[in-house]
Amino acid sequence: MARSSRGRPSPTIRRGEQFVAWLHPHAAPYARLAIGVEATSVYHVPLMEWLTQTPDLQRWQPTWYVLNPKVVQKFRETYVDRGKTDRADAALIADVMRFGRVTPWTPPDPRYAALQVLTRHRRQLSHLITQEKNRALVQLFCVWGAVCPYGGAVFLERLWGSVANRVGTLHARYAGSHPAGAV
Repeated sequence: MARSSRGRPSPTIRRGEQFVAWLHPHAAPYARLAIGVEATSVYHVPLMEWLTQTPDLQRWQPTWYVLNPKVVQKFRETYVDRGKTDRADAALIADVMRFGRVTPWTPPDPRYAALQVLTRHRRQLSHLITQEKNRALVQLFCVWGAVCPYGGAVFLERLWGSVANRVGTLHARYAGSHPAGAV
């Protein structure tokens, strides 16, 4: 069981256990279950993984669905007078599962999940690096360029060479090699 840093079960697991306890008397007359949730970034994954592994639900051979929020939202637009409450959302998700063309969800391979986490982390790091580079360029143009005795443009041209001319030459080459309007 997943535990928090204080040794208690995580909130996701506690809520999952509450859901399973609620589900038992309601699902008793049925032979099979279809359980669906709306995807919420990555927050639905621990709950769904725990639910698929809990032995308390295996007697119903549940089919699992993780629904795209955009599909649920478009489905919501077909209902005129439906409120935005948890109960209404649950009924809406049930209707999407009943009437929509949805495919069952299978938990990802743990190796794939780890790779996905690492890939997302790398993407965030590359965005942060780009942000910091842009911040440094703003500092050079706005702060150092204003202080520089011979002006910011001259300073940057001496620092990097004639970057503007190089970019202009590349753009002219690229634009000249393509038909008009294709660039």
